[in-house]
Amino acid sequence: MTPNEVTENNEPWLKPIIRNVEDVKLPYKKDELFYSLWKYANARRLTGKSLVAFTDLAPLEGNPRFAIFEFLHSLRELNVELEDITFHEGIYKKYCKTEHDVITEYITKNPKTGFSNAVKKLFKNKATFKNVFKILGEFNGLGKMKLQLNGFLEFIGFSPAPSEKNIKPLKNELDGYLKCFIEDKLFSSDIKNFYKFSKQKEIFLYQIESDVRDYGSEFVFKQGETVSIRKGGTTYIAEDMAYLFIHTLAALEKQGFFEVENIFIESMDIPPEEQTDDYTVRITAFGKLLDKEVLPSQKFPSEQEDSAKDGLLSKKEGIQHVEDQGASESIRQTVVWGIIIIKPKEEGGRRLVVINGLYKQAKTISKRSVWWDALYKIIKEETVPYRKEMADYFNYSQKCAVYFKGQYSLSTILENLDGNFKVADGIETEIISWKAYQRRLKA
Repeated sequence: MTPNEVTENNEPWLKPIIRNVEDVKLPYKKDELFYSLWKYANARRLTGKSLVAFTDLAPLEGNPRFAIFEFLHSLRELNVELEDITFHEGIYKKYCKTEHDVITEYITKNPKTGFSNAVKKLFKNKATFKNVFKILGEFNGLGKMKLQLNGFLEFIGFSPAPSEKNIKPLKNELDGYLKCFIEDKLFSSDIKNFYKFSKQKEIFLYQIESDVRDYGSEFVFKQGETVSIRKGGTTYIAEDMAYLFIHTLAALEKQGFFEVENIFIESMDIPPEEQTDDYTVRITAFGKLLDKEVLPSQKFPSEQEDSAKDGLLSKKEGIQHVEDQGASESIRQTVVWGIIIIKPKEEGGRRLVVINGLYKQAKTISKRSVWWDALYKIIKEETVPYRKEMADYFNYSQKCAVYFKGQYSLSTILENLDGNFKVADGIETEIISWKAYQRRLKA
């Protein structure tokens, strides 16, 4: 694919820029691309798996198919290859029958294309990196059929510990890139602003300071697409495009604040209905992070002082925040009265949920959650048989995305009506399109 071509969404594709680390300045990589590259370079440690799939490297943001497309192009630019590629057609056919049938039909009708030859090698479990690149590193006729190849993303496996000679160019690239990030020597090739490193660091430490205080040197924390940001005595919860979470996580590890033991989005150890679209990170903190002077809260009043002062909860431009009457940090819990589900921007994308009309706090919903799928049907007034465990999840579990990690108090969302679910009285629900969501954001 050339820079003049477009993706399957008819959007111009920009080739990832990789320059020598000797350059005075480097262009910013997208945080999601950096996640894929950084995680692959440290896959044995960060996944704990003996075999890695592309779904392990797909970031939280955006379309997984296009994310892996960019990842593969970056590897090829560095002459880095995937090793010990494996594929089991029987398992793939069992769990992804529709995709398998469409691809098989395509191969039958187009037996001599590069894509068809590569898939034949894959089905025989003899694929090379070039074959995988031909399948997932290019957009061919399958793109017109809106086929995301999610089965290939999940069932193509490869080694998490490539040879040192093979992986060294990627590690050198990331090491030099992080050095530039820390020293504020990156520039944006798009019309975007990103915080300098000192601000990135301040925001990151603010997200985890309570975990450090409560759990000590080893803990797990989650980070979604929204962050808590403090300006003066006011705390905001919103999406902040100038903040680069994965960049900052890797940079602070490089500086010796902690070691990242594991990072993932979805886990086989968590029931599907409890999956949340967040990065889940397990870290071991070192002395630098445990030093109380490092944490942002040391610059502000203590928890005891905060709890003795009142904050005024208000809404401004769709963002919930606390108007300070004495530097109060806490955001008061409010009851849930409105749930809006936003359809995906594109086929295969993730739905969003908006609580109480706060569109700038929209949160992604796990694509694997059968209970969120059921709620979607309930809002559409389809019949869904009552199940106590599902009702308990939405009504009594702070793990449910409705409550935004404790931002809202537990509320009765679902009720039993003659053996079927109904939305509780007083809860306003709606399903809207992505375009409608964008219009309301700007209103």
